[in-house]
Amino acid sequence: MIWLLYAALVMISGYFVLAPLFGKTNNFDLGLCAETELDRLLDRKAVNNKGLNDLEFEYKMGRLSDLDFKQLETSYKNEAAIILQGIEQLDVPKIEKEKGNKKGLSRASTKCPACGAETAPGKKFCADCGRRL
Repeated sequence: MIWLLYAALVMISGYFVLAPLFGKTNNFDLGLCAETELDRLLDRKAVNNKGLNDLEFEYKMGRLSDLDFKQLETSYKNEAAIILQGIEQLDVPKIEKEKGNKKGLSRASTKCPACGAETAPGKKFCADCGRRL
């Protein structure tokens, strides 16, 4: 009788262990991490600018042909135009857009007033103590 109980326990445990492997997957969207549409667009702009800088670096190192460089550069610039158009279509005051642009360019961190820990710019809470910044 006890063996049946153990067998049932093993089967139930196996189900809970293996169910996530065969179940429906959740596609994690990085856009969900952004707080607003402007933040999402500014994040896309920063990624696009980094990609363009990396592309230029690879071309200067001689790792890309002229044709490949021109094609990739055109696609990055088209993407940048779409992102900038999206930012312009948002009904956001100019000061907010400038603040967002500075946020995308600035790598300097600030300190939490409560615990003095380094915090990333644009964050609303301290990662160490949880206090609102």
